[in-house]
Amino acid sequence: MTHNHPIRRARPVDVPVIEALLAPEVQRGTVLPRPVDPDAFLVGRSACAALIPWTPEVVELGSVVSARRGMGTLVVEAACAEAAARGFKRVVVLTGLVDWFARRGFQRTQALQSEKAAHCAGCPRADGCTQTLMVRDVL
Repeated sequence: MTHNHPIRRARPVDVPVIEALLAPEVQRGTVLPRPVDPDAFLVGRSACAALIPWTPEVVELGSVVSARRGMGTLVVEAACAEAAARGFKRVVVLTGLVDWFARRGFQRTQALQSEKAAHCAGCPRADGCTQTLMVRDVL
């Protein structure tokens, strides 16, 4: 990522800001509650996203929140670039915003179901989950 890019890797000092961004979305049920590990997050002006490895080749893009117009796309693009830089080949999302992610190069998939099942095991919302699994190749 370049220095003028508004998205950067999070630092420990960013944890309260990330938690504040996530809190309303967790409360609404649009984002799953998860501990904020700054090593997993990217942050920008009023935006954040986490990269959570599923396998050595597949990483989940989660906790995508943008409180400013246009920052959602920037944080998603930065996260996909970061995933590629870390050697991941595919980025997956579990989302209710299918059209939004489709416009950003993600496609619905039936592949990766065993990885999804392993990742989602123990999720408090697993029984009634309505999220769509989507994937985007980055390498």
